[in-house]
Amino acid sequence: MATGFDLCGFLADPSYESFSSCRKDDLVQIAAHFNVGHSRQILKRDLQGLVLAELLERELVMLPVPAGPAERKGARGEKDSRESVQGVLAGEPPKTPVTMPSGSTAQTVNGADTPIA
Repeated sequence: MATGFDLCGFLADPSYESFSSCRKDDLVQIAAHFNVGHSRQILKRDLQGLVLAELLERELVMLPVPAGPAERKGARGEKDSRESVQGVLAGEPPKTPVTMPSGSTAQTVNGADTPIA
């Protein structure tokens, strides 16, 4: 089956936009080029994650970061956003405080459990 994907064109000018529009067959071609091992039965989203991790590792693509106040002021650089995305791809939990549901006997305040009076 012929697709409109051009592996050489993608490799010459890789971008997240072109990557995100890839079909599973296109991802298989990219994975083969970079020797990313995967099973034949892998789901597209899983293959996309593996290939994206490889492209990020090689710094071939950058993830788009929404322009929030911190980014507009230059407080966070591109490397910081890549590291946080790679942490998520590696299965690390997000680094946000967790609070107990309402009605519980403890509440998380600044990372410590505090009894509710």
